[in-house]
Amino acid sequence: KRAVLETVSALGKQGHECVEFTSPLNTSAMEVFLGLASSDGYKKMLSHLASDPMANSLFLATLSPRLPFFVRSLVCWVARTVLGDPLFSRFFSLAREKSVSEFTDLTDQRDKVTTAWYEQVWDKYGSDGIIVPVQSLPVISHGGSTYLSPLAAATIIYNVIDSPVGTIPVTRVNPDTDQLSTDFVVGASGRSKVLEKRMYLSKNSAYDPKSMEGMPAGVQLAGKKWEDEKVLAMMHVVDEALGPRGFGPGSWKLR
Repeated sequence: KRAVLETVSALGKQGHECVEFTSPLNTSAMEVFLGLASSDGYKKMLSHLASDPMANSLFLATLSPRLPFFVRSLVCWVARTVLGDPLFSRFFSLAREKSVSEFTDLTDQRDKVTTAWYEQVWDKYGSDGIIVPVQSLPVISHGGSTYLSPLAAATIIYNVIDSPVGTIPVTRVNPDTDQLSTDFVVGASGRSKVLEKRMYLSKNSAYDPKSMEGMPAGVQLAGKKWEDEKVLAMMHVVDEALGPRGFGPGSWKLR
């Protein structure tokens, strides 16, 4: 969040207009992605592993299709009714093998999400690009993505709507300014309670600004389809607006 706010502030000082908006399509885009990506139960993707071990980051993503129907249904019920996380329940239930009919319906839904994004975002606001966080955490420790692979949702949405995206470093984690807010409540933002608790409030929380001190935090700059060069140009504008901030070849060695 701080990286986005600092970017917006820097651009504002250069005379650029930045408009805050909330898209109602994030959940729909993630549903389409999960539905399409898991259509064969990830069999094709996993077949290339042969005797190699599966990466930890694929555990949660590939777990649901490997479960029997009644077990998957039970997990979804527990997440929805006991843990109070209907979003996690919905996403977990979508990761399963699909029929040809279901696959074609999801393909049609993807096209509708893309069309709706253009209508509700690009056309509505007339913007050149979108500034968004890369993900909810600055960095994930080794092995930490075993249960946190859904954090990729922040980048997945732009794959679904077929938008070019560039990332640019903005600042670094500072324990003095990046502590979790005292009034933070898991799930209050409408996101997954299960994932937010594991990220911020569990015994071994993934987010620890002290251990992450000095790690880069950046933003994504997303553009319209076929406007890859414009995204590169916007990255240059942002980089110039932010000015020197300790990034570049050899900068890490000085710390």
